[in-house]
Amino acid sequence: MVAFCHLPEILEVLKEAGHFRQPKAPFPLEATIETLSERRIRTTLILCYGQAVLGAQVEDMVPLLDNIISEILDQYSTRNKDEGLKTAFMRSIIMITKAVAYSRRQDVHLPHKEELVINIIEVIEDQPARPLSVVILHQAIVTITCMSRMKPALNSEMRSKVVSKSIQKVFSLPAFKMTTLKANSPGQSTQIQDFYHQTANACNTMLTGLLSETPNLDSLQEILTHTNPWIESPKSHERERAIKSIRHLLKFVSENVNFD
Repeated sequence: MVAFCHLPEILEVLKEAGHFRQPKAPFPLEATIETLSERRIRTTLILCYGQAVLGAQVEDMVPLLDNIISEILDQYSTRNKDEGLKTAFMRSIIMITKAVAYSRRQDVHLPHKEELVINIIEVIEDQPARPLSVVILHQAIVTITCMSRMKPALNSEMRSKVVSKSIQKVFSLPAFKMTTLKANSPGQSTQIQDFYHQTANACNTMLTGLLSETPNLDSLQEILTHTNPWIESPKSHERERAIKSIRHLLKFVSENVNFD
């Protein structure tokens, strides 16, 4: 409610709060504690920016988007990115894309989109195949999907990199049966299996979202260049995921009347 009426003032306060400086610690342990404290501040500020945009009036929010995203990127630009900071970064970007979607403005571009995507790709690359990391991977893919709905469209090189890194992580997730055997309890195995399935579906949605940015045969061929080799994987679950993704893409093409 406050952001709805006082967005510029809120942004000024957040920017001032972001100018924190940590004193140099004389001992390594103190340095570690200070680093954790700094990350918490960064995490909080990033989330506050997203919430402020989501609650603001459209006419106030749009002219300030460039500065807001610049501040988010500045707070995110630290070597020590833990899962909390990564999650906050992606949640904030999702909130911003939602705010623009709610405005129903077709002329709004997402500032620094390529830089945002580069950071999300780094998140995807960093995630090992374990349950907690799959949550981060899922959110990264959803974030890319949300950004794909906003102009400008990614260039071919960037789109290709997103697709390559994403499907490499998603297709190579452990098989559902293997996950069940490794889980500590039946309930846990079901949750993990469901989330792996959701992540695979989210990846398919991301692929069609990226294709929607530039809906033509060249873009389709570019994406298929990355998915098709997985059909020849020696692992059956990887082949199955690849086939489902390709089927999803082709179904999208057949149903999209604007496809060139």
